[in-house]
Amino acid sequence: MKDGRITVRSLLVGTVFAALFALLSVYFENRHGILVTTTQIPVLPYVLLFACVLVINPLCRLLRFVRAFTVTEIMLVFIMGMVSAGVSTFGMASLLVPMIGNLSNSHWNNSNSRWDLYVEPHVNEAYFISEPGTTKAAKRLLEVDTQWRKSWRILRTAKRLKLRQDELETARKGLADAGKIVDQEEQLLAQGLYRHACSMAEEALENAQDRWDKHSGQHSQKDVLATFPERIKALRETVVLRRTELDAIKAAAFAKVDVFRRGLPDRMRAVPGLIYEPGEGLDAYVGRVRRLTHGTSALADLREADRVLGEVIRAGGSSNVAAKVAEHIGKAVEKLGPISKPEKLRTARRQIEAVIEAERKRAYEEERHLRDLHQVRRRVHADDADALEDDIDSTRLTIARLQARITELEGERDLFTASRLATVELVRDTELALSRLQAGLASGTHSSYAVVQEQLWHQMDQFRSFDASLPRFVVGDVPWSYWIGPLLRWGFVIGLSYLVLMALNVLIFRQWAHNERLIYPLAKLPELLAGADSPENGGGIIPSLFRSGFFWAGFSISAGVMGWNVLCQTNLIPGLKGIPLDIMWRPYIAGSIFDGLDWHTKFQIFFVMIGFSFMIPARISFSLWFFWLLGMLQLLILVWLGYGQNHWSFKTDDWWVFNFRTAEGGGALMVFAAVVLFKCRRYILCFLIPGAVSDLETAERVELRISSFLFVFGSIGLILVLTYGFG
Repeated sequence: MKDGRITVRSLLVGTVFAALFALLSVYFENRHGILVTTTQIPVLPYVLLFACVLVINPLCRLLRFVRAFTVTEIMLVFIMGMVSAGVSTFGMASLLVPMIGNLSNSHWNNSNSRWDLYVEPHVNEAYFISEPGTTKAAKRLLEVDTQWRKSWRILRTAKRLKLRQDELETARKGLADAGKIVDQEEQLLAQGLYRHACSMAEEALENAQDRWDKHSGQHSQKDVLATFPERIKALRETVVLRRTELDAIKAAAFAKVDVFRRGLPDRMRAVPGLIYEPGEGLDAYVGRVRRLTHGTSALADLREADRVLGEVIRAGGSSNVAAKVAEHIGKAVEKLGPISKPEKLRTARRQIEAVIEAERKRAYEEERHLRDLHQVRRRVHADDADALEDDIDSTRLTIARLQARITELEGERDLFTASRLATVELVRDTELALSRLQAGLASGTHSSYAVVQEQLWHQMDQFRSFDASLPRFVVGDVPWSYWIGPLLRWGFVIGLSYLVLMALNVLIFRQWAHNERLIYPLAKLPELLAGADSPENGGGIIPSLFRSGFFWAGFSISAGVMGWNVLCQTNLIPGLKGIPLDIMWRPYIAGSIFDGLDWHTKFQIFFVMIGFSFMIPARISFSLWFFWLLGMLQLLILVWLGYGQNHWSFKTDDWWVFNFRTAEGGGALMVFAAVVLFKCRRYILCFLIPGAVSDLETAERVELRISSFLFVFGSIGLILVLTYGFG
């Protein structure tokens, strides 16, 4: 077999580990806060890589029972694990899943945030958990709300103009009246005041007139003052009506999201019944399987009875089918009989409660004995103190064990025995209700067929609650159907993005690898670990890299320091102190001319970057530290010139706000992208210009032309989806 071939077993193994890594990543991040995926080098795939190279492959070569994995197979499994470990949390899922649900999150989408005006009219509801018609109703609300606000602004402007006109008229009238004052001194004073008032009123009127001129072409001031109050009142009532309609539509979507935020209601299972729950016991699991088999068989008989009742009701209810319906219900009752016996569970619960009571009595006796020992210790001779201390410690240990045993028994009683008993009692109640319904049909004392059918429906609804449902057994009661549509649409967008990016990778690879001579440390590292550089291509017991003393020396130093720091952080051994890997400059530059670097600059020992620095070209390594120093120099110059005090004076964020450093970086990226696209232009457009790649081999030429086609039309499709599909 050729080492470069992708095999079926590698795909299967990769799929298994990809699913496992996704599960473990989500579990650790949600339950323990351990971030094993939010880095460029996820931990789990590298653990698998080490295990495969150092354990699995050597055993395969020694035992010769299973063929050892080739480098290509190892790398394929590793890459599948890398994608899964990253995408399952921070890479995509921890951002995408909240985004899909948060449009209908009642704590975010509320009257204060006003998403009904600022968000919902402008997005496509199909990409979120929502109710059909949400976007359309939000657009109707936005339309009338915009009209209301616009009318209100026009009326306010007209009223302001009228007020300024009245003020000017009043001031002029006052000035005219001031000329009639007999006392010369009072006349001059009054005229001065009114002239000033006229001047102020004229200036205010001019400003008000300028604002009104924006509306005067479409509206008359007189008409606005006369008609707009009623118009605004009507529009406001319409706004309230439209908002009420939108809230009614969103209520169902809020309820859907609350199921995932608050948890399922009682008698519903989040975990599928197929999965064994830790600690439930084999008897409980077998009981759930028996309820499935007996319950689904009984439900089939009830559905047949429902079918007969439906035919009779549609025909007018004249046929006498009570005996036939009673027969089907009777069969269902017989099948429920073996799974509706709660006596065994009640006995088990009483036994557990008896054991709990006995253990509590023992704990009480031990606690009383401990108190007596403490009393004795106060009077005992020093020679007997050591023996008494041993007795006290032994008693304390016994009490602790008894308390742990009581807690365990109470958990067994409450979590498993009680819940199982409630489930079996529900089966028993359903069986009794069906028996009464059967007896009424058999004796002819039943209600109308329509009422009987409603009673039958009610009892059939109970079957899912006691595990008599194949969907509940396989996937649980979580309403995953809410997610299917949004996930498929987002999956299309994400898949299209991956297609465009992968096609671009193919198109720029030749330029970067053959002309720019770039290497990829993130890809080079796993290749070295897998043994791709070995003369035997990994054919030895272990790859040559792991036989190097320098490798193990470097690994021991970095792993030892990082492992020690992790041990200190866990606080398993109190009092341990970690090895500092960050050395801040603050103590050394405070009060000097370099004080502007305060709170930001530090030396950092980053073992991963130290390792990568040996695998990247010198000019790239130079650019990393040179431009970092250049940024520090720019910061100092700006501080010296008085534009700020330190790094925090120049605010920035991930979206809208740029400072000098991030703006330069964004510009550099744009120039870099333009240069890359220009240099790779003959490859990017080669599906239109076949002669641009005529000097290459046939296989590579075909690959480039296909990638060119996918990149161009995939990019166009992605732009269209983002522009029009999202709304």
